[in-house]
Amino acid sequence: IAPWREWEFGGRTDLIAYAEAHGIPITATIDKPYSTDRNLMHVSYEGGILEDPWAEPPESIFQMTRSPESAKAEADYVEIGFEKGEPVSIDGENLGPVTLLSKLNDLGGAHGIGRVDLVENRFVG
Repeated sequence: IAPWREWEFGGRTDLIAYAEAHGIPITATIDKPYSTDRNLMHVSYEGGILEDPWAEPPESIFQMTRSPESAKAEADYVEIGFEKGEPVSIDGENLGPVTLLSKLNDLGGAHGIGRVDLVENRFVG
């Protein structure tokens, strides 16, 4: 079931109220009505103040990155080893793909790398 498409909800506030009334665990609240989609490659947020293209996202929503202002000032250097075009190690330590990408995400995020702010235009059918 896709409630947003199937039922008569007027917006995110109605969906949050429905979830609360039916004991459905969600992270969004009326004060912080953001939805979050996260996987190994990215985190995306939408809802609330984020729908205003002129508003800056609040720092509290970011899970994988620091702001450039609060990022590490000193450089980190890493050596990524490749075999047949695939990354296999960091600084000589062989790692599986999930661990390797997680470590690189942590390193980049600590330096304020990886934030994109965009306006999307889409249709949900």
